Amino acid sequence: MPFIKPFFVILLVTFCFQGISQEFISPKTTLDVNITSVEKMRKKLHDITVVLYTDDKKVDSTVLEKGKYILQLDTGHVYRVYFKKPGYVTKYVVLNTKDAPKHSKKRTRLKIDIGLFLEREGLEVDFLKTSPIGYARYDFITEKMDWNEDYLEQMRGKIVRATLDYAKKKYPEKQ
Repeated sequence: MPFIKPFFVILLVTFCFQGISQEFISPKTTLDVNITSVEKMRKKLHDITVVLYTDDKKVDSTVLEKGKYILQLDTGHVYRVYFKKPGYVTKYVVLNTKDAPKHSKKRTRLKIDIGLFLEREGLEVDFLKTSPIGYARYDFITEKMDWNEDYLEQMRGKIVRATLDYAKKKYPEKQ
């Protein structure tokens, strides 16, 4: 009988440390993506292939039926997530969690809408093959992962300019 009390103390301490370690180990950042069609008035796309790279190593590829993608991000990595559909221009995002602290209680939900548009002959968007549409990193001021809004706006501008150039070439009579 005298060993029961120490046994319960050890059991209690073990559960407490397990709960604390789970709090610090569990992912703190969630990527939440809606994939839509630009031409179909932002209607969700189906059958999107999502390819995930962690630290430049392909770790997963999946097909989404409903245009929604959720990913839990661990700290200490660089993620690249590609969104592909046949006949559409591929886009990707980069998420850098290397500077995010491992022992933080803050949780972040990185939301983004990715609008895929149809490939068109003469639409010059080759820059999307080498440049992500969005870039997120740890912000030391807000103490959470966040999108680089200046970069997002720059990429939107490049796409708009490419689309306008395409329209000028395709429909010169409307200038």
